Amino acid sequence: MPQFSERKKLILTFLIINCEMNQLTEKEAMRYIKQNFGRDVSRRTYYNYRNSIYHNYEKTLLQDYRKNYPGLLLHHDLAKSNKGLVSMAMMTEKISIIRKGLKLGTNLVKYDKPAIDYAQYMKDQESQMKVSLDKSKKLIEKIQSKRRGK
Repeated sequence: MPQFSERKKLILTFLIINCEMNQLTEKEAMRYIKQNFGRDVSRRTYYNYRNSIYHNYEKTLLQDYRKNYPGLLLHHDLAKSNKGLVSMAMMTEKISIIRKGLKLGTNLVKYDKPAIDYAQYMKDQESQMKVSLDKSKKLIEKIQSKRRGK
């Protein structure tokens, strides 16, 4: 991993948590990180940080589970596959990172920017919907013209 200061590591971890909470694709995450971190990071760095976040999440989950339900087994892959649970767990990780930042004198909340430009997202969705409707309309017209021809 590149050598980042503790502050930069916290910021990058915080941004990657935001990416996971918003379920961004790799491409979207890399764009979000570049925009908010001020520089590109390699895929390798991104995945190393991401894996570290999940490792901490699983460790915390297992500790909490063992404390609250001693003697019972936890199938933690189930928690990893449930996006709602993952988002909630990422919120816990996010709060932990914010606290670490405050101890170091870094306010990470200023990096808590929306991961998605919702206005642009809605425009894109509307555009895709129009394209789909036009294709459907053409297909229906084609089918109707074939039926008339019979």
